[in-house]
Amino acid sequence: MKKSRFAIILFVFLLILPTIAIAEAGGNPGDEDELLVVLVPGLSFDEVRWLIDHGEKTRLWETGGLGAVNVKGEGNYSYLNHAVTMGAGERAAGIAGWNGFLPAELVDQTPVEELVLQWTGESRERPLYHPFFSQLVKKNEAGLRQGQVGRFGTMLADAGVKRHVAGHSDTRTEKQRYGSLLLIDEEGGAGTYSPGGIQADTESPSGMRHNRDELMEEIKKNSGKKSFTVVEWGDVHRLFKERTAMTDRHFTARYEKTMLELEAFIHTVVGDTKKEVWLLSPGVNDRALEKQDQLAPLWVWKTDRSAVWTWKSDTTRREQLMGSVDLVPTWLTALGLEAGTEWTGYPLSFEQSITGKPADFLERHEAMTSVFAKRGPVLSGYITALVTVLVGVSLVLWIKPFSVVWRRAARIVLTSAVSSPLWFLLTGPLVPHVSTAGYVLLMVIATAAGAVVVDKMTRHSVSVICGLFFLAATLDILNGASLIKQSFLGYDPIIGARYYGIGNEFAGVYIVSGWLMLTPFFTGGKKRPVVRHTALIAVLTGMLLFLATSSLGANAGASLAAGVMIGFIVYKLFFAFVSWKRLAVFLPAGGVALLGFLYVVQLNQPASHIHSAFSLLFQGDVEAIGRIVHRKLEMNWKIFRISHWTQLFVTTYLLIGIYMWRGKKAVWSHERNVIVQGCIIASLALLFLNDSGIVAAATSMFVTLCASYAWLLDDGKEKQTG
Repeated sequence: MKKSRFAIILFVFLLILPTIAIAEAGGNPGDEDELLVVLVPGLSFDEVRWLIDHGEKTRLWETGGLGAVNVKGEGNYSYLNHAVTMGAGERAAGIAGWNGFLPAELVDQTPVEELVLQWTGESRERPLYHPFFSQLVKKNEAGLRQGQVGRFGTMLADAGVKRHVAGHSDTRTEKQRYGSLLLIDEEGGAGTYSPGGIQADTESPSGMRHNRDELMEEIKKNSGKKSFTVVEWGDVHRLFKERTAMTDRHFTARYEKTMLELEAFIHTVVGDTKKEVWLLSPGVNDRALEKQDQLAPLWVWKTDRSAVWTWKSDTTRREQLMGSVDLVPTWLTALGLEAGTEWTGYPLSFEQSITGKPADFLERHEAMTSVFAKRGPVLSGYITALVTVLVGVSLVLWIKPFSVVWRRAARIVLTSAVSSPLWFLLTGPLVPHVSTAGYVLLMVIATAAGAVVVDKMTRHSVSVICGLFFLAATLDILNGASLIKQSFLGYDPIIGARYYGIGNEFAGVYIVSGWLMLTPFFTGGKKRPVVRHTALIAVLTGMLLFLATSSLGANAGASLAAGVMIGFIVYKLFFAFVSWKRLAVFLPAGGVALLGFLYVVQLNQPASHIHSAFSLLFQGDVEAIGRIVHRKLEMNWKIFRISHWTQLFVTTYLLIGIYMWRGKKAVWSHERNVIVQGCIIASLALLFLNDSGIVAAATSMFVTLCASYAWLLDDGKEKQTG
């Protein structure tokens, strides 16, 4: 009898154990199905710092998770473009005249209901009308990215998620109701709408403000077990819209009041509901933009209100930094829906932090902003300096070819210039802590001192510098590219062209440096074939792997260019007896083999843009591939027209052309010819195979030209062969 009772108790315990475990892991049933996004246009990290330092609800800002979003859409930096992107799950753009209109409001002197009927042939009652919806859809479908506006909202509607939008950012001069873009469906609807507790207030900017209590009543009234609510909190936008017209003293007073009202609302929402709450900015204010601070703050409170959270994005491969394309997949996951694979972004992975605080992210945000803010002045001066160095050394080789003093000075200047990418890499962590002028002075001292030391230690100064850069960059790539991310020659999340791997500025230097560092193995006397061939295979194979692997360099264009260069080098060193006509037969097979290698090294690697490209290739989506090619050509043309890198690109290609035309290669050995030709092939391949090909081609050709000039300075034969 006792045994049977024990068996029954054990059976019941095992039966309810999974339920207990689920409850402990997920909280109360249905909690994960309620999502509230407080969209605050104009909110920047300045306001976040103010709330942390001066807010009255201290505990509120010690919980949840703080991070940043690159909110950029297509076109200019604007709330409208960003809101369309957030709801579309793909970089998209708005259209002129877009807005949401309440029933009976006039659009071009016509009631909005009549306008919708005239344009669509449909007559239906809506709480908020979007008469320009079809134009918005057409514009983005015709774009290179083909963003599908309304797809996310339709998925929510089909899944039975209750959608509600509250509030607006209207001012005294214009209507601005963009919050509905986050939830809009393919029929132009966004669920229910309420005014967001807006009340008249003669003391507030534009004569209106949110009433927290009324807004909370609207939220509770329109909530459900499965619900997604967007509150467009417009008070911050209205304040900054009238900032320039206000006295400084009065603006400061209204600023503090506005921040405390926002804080009180967030505190109420977090404390009185069980929803997952997101405080999100769709675009920062003009004061932040003046400081080049374009990243938008995001603060998330999960259903465990006491916890501190961090998150990681597979799009950026960084903690607490996401792209706006990650929002839709993350929201779907938060609502208990399947995100699927059709989105460009990925769901964030949240992790509870035991020791960290949300405010810890502010230091990292400052570092990222510093790189972007100082990047333009530093690089414009740097590129001009490189052009000046090349022209100056060219004049020395032409006018003073036999002067020992001039040749030595030119050699040190060249070594200093070619070492600059190495110092840009190593000094990246110092960028937030020094002024622009201080950083430039530091670079001048470091490159000059390093050049003098290397020049005294070895006669292969350029090769040594290239070897040091190749080693440092390789170690950094293996370490998550932490130095590259902080460097002016790396990439920053505000530009958003790349978040991980190795960027095109460094990629060009990396490829030719890996080859030029081997110069001592091929010149200057007899070398044992086994040694130099082993070094050749090890370095070039490693270079290709580091560039191509998704978890390391993740640069498809650079890896293909490196493959082309390697193929050329192998041909010139080992198969030069084969005629070009016969070689042409094998070129297509070589191209297929290179693509095959690039695909194989992506297997079992993190998802990346390279995976996406291969997916389109295997699906036979020629149209999508064509759009990618078109977008890359468009980017190169834009860079050529407006970028400082064009100066270096034109100068280096012009000088290398003059150099080749004058037959300077005749003074060198066969090995030196192969070395320079290999670098030129790499630069040309980078130009045609990379999305920012002009940049990579310029940096690679710059290093190539420096090596060529250094050899001429060593030989002192410029005049003799002129």
